[in-house]
Amino acid sequence: MFVAMIKKVQREGMDRTKHRPSISEGDLHKLLSSDALSTHNPRTLQMKIWFDLVLSFGKRGRENQRFFTDNTFVIKPDDCGRRFVEMAVSETTKNYKGGLDDNQNVIKPRMYETNKNDSPVSALQKYLSKRNPTRIFFQQPRVKVNDKDEMW
Repeated sequence: MFVAMIKKVQREGMDRTKHRPSISEGDLHKLLSSDALSTHNPRTLQMKIWFDLVLSFGKRGRENQRFFTDNTFVIKPDDCGRRFVEMAVSETTKNYKGGLDDNQNVIKPRMYETNKNDSPVSALQKYLSKRNPTRIFFQQPRVKVNDKDEMW
C-alpha cells in the first residue's frame, strides 16, 4: 500500500524530493589535480583527508565525524599486499544505531592505496603523523609550518 501511495503522489506531481547529482568524473579529476587537496601544507592536507574519508566512508555526511579519533581507522594489507584503510569501528546509520563504540559493522568499506604521490592511504598516514597527539581527529591546522616540523 505504501508503494502505491508513493506512486500516486508522484503521478499527481506532489513529490517534491530533489536528488542532487553526484560529483562528475571531470569535476573529480579537476579537484584531485588541483592544489586544493595538496599534501604539502596543513590546511589542504586536512581538506584532502576529509574529502577522501567522506568519498570512501561518508554514508551519513558529517554525522559521526566529530567522534573520530586516531583509532577510528586502521591501515591493513589485503590478500595481494595492497594497503587499504577501513574503519575499525562501526558508524551509526539511519537504520542501524550501533554507534562508534560498537564493533559489529557488517559492511566494511575500504579506501585503497594508489600509485600516485597523493595516495589516500599515504596522505592519512602523513596527517596522523603531523597531528597534535590528542584524541581529537580534526584539529585546527597551523598557519605557518615547515615540512620538517613535527606538528602541523
